[in-house]
Amino acid sequence: MTFVALLDFALYQGVPVRIELGPRDVSKGVMVMVRRDTGDKVTVKLDSAADSVKKLLEDIHEAMFAKYVIASLYEFHWQ
Repeated sequence: MTFVALLDFALYQGVPVRIELGPRDVSKGVMVMVRRDTGDKVTVKLDSAADSVKKLLEDIHEAMFAKYVIASLYEFHWQ
């Protein structure tokens, strides 16, 4: 599978976070996380990568749930 095909598959599946990690990043000891819902990029150290990903996923979940609650209240109000 090509890299482009993998990206298309990830977008199709709804992967919430894209992790960018290249040779220069490894030598610096950092990685870049990109939120799929907002497109925000965050650079984190590899030492704290697991905690950072967990926190980012929790933030994405909270943002998506808040959007759902607002949309469902709006939908309920106009029925």
